[in-house]
Amino acid sequence: MADREVLSQEEIDALLNTVEAEEKSTDEGMTRDPQKTQAKAKNDLTKINPNRVMPLKEELMDVEMVVSSIMAQTNSTLGKLMNWQVGDFISLEMNEVITLDIAGTPGFTATIGSTNDKRAVKIIKKISY
Repeated sequence: MADREVLSQEEIDALLNTVEAEEKSTDEGMTRDPQKTQAKAKNDLTKINPNRVMPLKEELMDVEMVVSSIMAQTNSTLGKLMNWQVGDFISLEMNEVITLDIAGTPGFTATIGSTNDKRAVKIIKKISY
């Protein structure tokens, strides 16, 4: 990992203020106003040196994430499962629409298909929170 400067206390405080304000509004049962949250974040982030932010952002874009999904499943009793042996065939029901999890968090819905003779998924919807 490349050497990089540490954020100043002022920059850390600006980021923490934004996070604390958002947590406080959520804790109080208030719905978040995305425009106000973005405006506050933008105002607080203007205190951060952009020469430090861009290298960190670029480094974050290179972080590898685990993408996973359950493409088929079945139910079985414990008794049947205990009798399974190497070489047994287990019938699975293919899901028509699957959920793609990004680092364990649902991120997209997709359908199963193939491309270039390999199994693939086609994203049909982004899951918003």
